[in-house]
Amino acid sequence: MRAQWIWSDGRLLARQRVSIEGGTISAVAPLEPDEATDHALLLPAFHNAHSHAFQWAMRGATQHLDAGHTEDDFWSWRDKMFAVAGALDLDEAFAVALACYRQMVAHGYASVGEFHYLHRRPDLGWYEPQEALAAVHCEAARAAGLSMVLIPVAYERGGHNRELVGGQRRFDTTDAATYLAYAARLRDQLSGDGVSVALGCHSLRACSRATLQAVAREASLLDLPLHIHACEQRRELRESIEEYGAEPLEVLASVGFLGPHATVVHGTHLAAGDIERLRATRTTVCACPTTERDLGDGFLEAYNLIEAGVAIAIGSDSQTSVSPREEMRLIEFHERLRRERRNALTYPTRALLQPSASLLSAGSRAGAEALGLRSGRIAAGLAADLVALAAPAPLATQEEAQTLLHTWLFCDPAPPFAQVYTRGLPRLLT
Repeated sequence: MRAQWIWSDGRLLARQRVSIEGGTISAVAPLEPDEATDHALLLPAFHNAHSHAFQWAMRGATQHLDAGHTEDDFWSWRDKMFAVAGALDLDEAFAVALACYRQMVAHGYASVGEFHYLHRRPDLGWYEPQEALAAVHCEAARAAGLSMVLIPVAYERGGHNRELVGGQRRFDTTDAATYLAYAARLRDQLSGDGVSVALGCHSLRACSRATLQAVAREASLLDLPLHIHACEQRRELRESIEEYGAEPLEVLASVGFLGPHATVVHGTHLAAGDIERLRATRTTVCACPTTERDLGDGFLEAYNLIEAGVAIAIGSDSQTSVSPREEMRLIEFHERLRRERRNALTYPTRALLQPSASLLSAGSRAGAEALGLRSGRIAAGLAADLVALAAPAPLATQEEAQTLLHTWLFCDPAPPFAQVYTRGLPRLLT
C-alpha cells in the first residue's frame, strides 16, 4: 500500500509504503521518488472499546416523552432498554448485531469490544449450548469484517439489596463462581479466528464486592483485559457511598480492579483524587460521548485526564452513533464548552498544538490497548487495520495533508473514506 501521507504516532509522514503480509504490517518505509501512490492519506483504523450491539434495535425509539411522564433521564431510558433486551431471540440478536457491525466497519472501526450481558433465553433459562447468544455476536462480527473482543460481564443484582427486574433478568450470572465458569466456557468455545474473550463486571450496582474482587483476580491471573461501567451518573455515586461509604473508583481500587489492563467506561463524574488514582494504576477511561450526550450523563474531564497521562479510548455504547469520528470530535467539542476555549485539548500549555493528536490516539492506539489487541498504529508487527481518506487533488504539502485530516475530523460534510482495511482486507464495496 503506497500513500502520499500516513499518520504515524502523532506525525504526518510523506510518501510511505506500508507492506502487508498475512494481515499484519511487515514494514513501513519511504517510497522511491518516482513511485506512484494508491492513497492520499492513511490513518490507523479505529477500535470500539465499548459496545452493546443489541441496543441498535432501539435506535430512534426513545427520543420522545411518554404520556404522563414529563421528565426523562438515564434511568427512564434504562427501563425501555430492559424491555428491548427481554424480547430479542437468537435470530434477531444476530440480525441486529450484523447491521450494527457493518455500519461500524463502514465508519472506520476495525474491532469491537462487545460488552456482552445478554446471556440468557427470553424465558430466563440458559441456552444450550450456553454460549449461543455470545456466539451469534461473534459470527456477526466475523461476517462484517470486525475483530471481536467479547467481554462477557458479571451481572447479579439490580443494586444494593435490589433484585433483577423485567428484561434485566436475562443478564443474570448469579454469583462469581457461576460467572467465571461461564466466561471460561466462552474462552474455550469462541476464541480464535478474529475473536478473543476478556472479562468484565457490569457496574458496582450490579455486582457485589466479592464478585468484583474475584473477577479482578481472575483477569490478573490470566492477563486479560478487564472492563466496567463506573461514574456515569450522579445517582451511581450516591449509591456507592450508601453501600460502601466510598466513591466508586475508591471501591474498585480497594478490590484490585484498577490497573494497566483495566478500563473504566464513562467516568463522567469523577471524585476528588480519582484522576490521580487512574494515573497511578495506569487504568484507561473509555469515553462514549455520543451516548453520554444522548442520555444526559455529563461531560468527561478530558483535558484533566490527558494532562495527567490517563489514556482515553472511545466506544459507541448505545449505538446512537457508530462513528469513531463523532466520538473523537465530541471529546474536543465538549471540552471547548466546558472550558470556553477553542482547540481545548491543547490549552493552556500548548505542548500539543493540534487536538487531533490526542483524539486520533484515543480512537486508535488507546482503544486497541484497552482491548488487548496488537493494532492501533501504522507500525511493523501490528495488524493491518487502516483507513484511507480520499482527497480531491494530490496532497503536495504537509499543510494540505493536515487540512484534509482536520476537515475529516471536525467538519461536515467530511471527506469520504477511499477504503477501510481490517487485517489487510478491503471492507468497503467500491
